[in-house]
Formats: sequence, structure tokens, C-alpha cells
Amino acid sequence: GEQSVTATDMATGTITGAQSAITVQPAGAATLSVAGVTDPITAGVASDVTVTAHDQFGNRATGYRGTIHLTSTDPQPVLPASYTFLSGDNGEHTFAGGVTLRTAGEQAVTATDGANGAITGTQTAITVQPAAAHTLVFTGQPSNVAAGNLINPAPQVTAYDTYNNVATGYSGAVTLSLTGGTTGATLSGTVLLSAVNGVATFGTLSVVLTGTGYQLQAGATGLPTTTSNAFDVSPGAANHLVFPAQPVTTTAGVVIATVQVSVRDAQDNLVPGFP
Repeated sequence: GEQSVTATDMATGTITGAQSAITVQPAGAATLSVAGVTDPITAGVASDVTVTAHDQFGNRATGYRGTIHLTSTDPQPVLPASYTFLSGDNGEHTFAGGVTLRTAGEQAVTATDGANGAITGTQTAITVQPAAAHTLVFTGQPSNVAAGNLINPAPQVTAYDTYNNVATGYSGAVTLSLTGGTTGATLSGTVLLSAVNGVATFGTLSVVLTGTGYQLQAGATGLPTTTSNAFDVSPGAANHLVFPAQPVTTTAGVVIATVQVSVRDAQDNLVPGFP
């Protein structure tokens, strides 16, 4: 800018003089600054970003004509192509809607001179928040279980946004249902839960009827259903005996027709191979 230098007598302040209108021009670019990315910002939302060249004294390096390249700590960003500064930029260029960050968490955007990597700058601590819920995923899968026992580990359903971030703002109701296995089998326990920070954990579920190839289906309003891995339900421990084929009226001394006794668990499933 326009500066001046003044000399003043230490004893008599009226004895003074100055050289004014000294035009100080910026030195060559030594650093870049990156600013203007919205913070916090929602994943997938575009933002402006401004890159400014500075000399070693913090002046804008208006003569900068270097080519810059932008990078980010976000592994899935949308960033501007490399850009060469023009005289009309006067050392500063704004990329309108040029940056889109997609990975939730603290991210950064860096600009670096293509010819001299020491000329660089970064906007840090950009908080990227998840977008709206887009899909449901079983992040805790059901495992094989004995009839009537709690499914353990507890099945867990997580809502994700389009960019595979946990949709922590989602609190909608998630409903589970049972498919496959034995016809007529149902889930016992709480099958409808409101997600907390995008996650619903079902800790009270059991299946009474034995069978193979059961699966859980999770659904929520406005989101596509998702299906768990397959799991089997085996009989529990022997609990009681049942006469599936009862003795019938007969004549003394005549062999009674087939009499059958089966071993059942507490849910009345047959326990094969007992003992």
C-alpha cells in the first residue's frame, strides 16, 4: 500500500519531516490461505472456497500466477480442477460451489502450488455432518440360536446416508419381521424401535419354532427394506415327554398298536437324538 517514513527531533517534536506516498508492492507468494468452506456443512452439499496467495509478510501476493491443486482429507470429495491464477485475480480466486465434502467428521481442504510444494495452505476443522437417512443395514447380524432363547448378539439396524455415513440424525421407527424357516413362525419380543442416533438395537427377540434359513427383515417409512444373514433355530434342552401316538382300546393279551413317546423342549419342539 501507500506508506510513509517520518523523522522527528527527540527534544523538539515540531522539528520533523516525512517522505510520503511510498508505494510498497507485495513480495512473491510464500503461502496460500484456504477459506470460505461452510462449517459445519452437511455431507453432499456444495460450498464456495477461496484461495489467496500471500507473501512472507502476510500481504496478498497480487502478482501470483501459479497453478494450484486442491486436495482434501475427505476420501470422497468433489474438488475443482487445477487452476492457474490470472492477472485479474490479484492473488485471490473464489471457486463458487467448488467443494463438496461427503465423509462425516472433521475434514480439511488444502491448496498447493503445483511447481513449489512449499507454497500451500489449508482450511482445517471443517465439521461434515451426515446427510439424511437413505438405507438401512444390519450392522449386528442374528446368529444361530436355541428355540425360545434370546437372539444373541442382539440384531442391530443402522441407518446410513447416501455417502455411507451413519445418519446420526435419524430417529424414525424401525420394524423387524421374520421370513424363511418354519411356516407360521413369528418373532417374540419388541419388534418396533425408534432409532437412537441412527441405530436401533433389538435386544429382546426370540423364535419359538425350530427351523433353518430364517432371516430378519427391517423396514422403516420412506426407506427400502433390508434383510439379515440367514440363521437357524435349533431345539432347546429336553423338557418334557409327549405321547404323539396314544394307546388304543384292545383285548387282553393282544399287542397294543404302536405307542409313541417323543422328547420335547420347553417350546414343545421335538428334540432329535435324545439322549
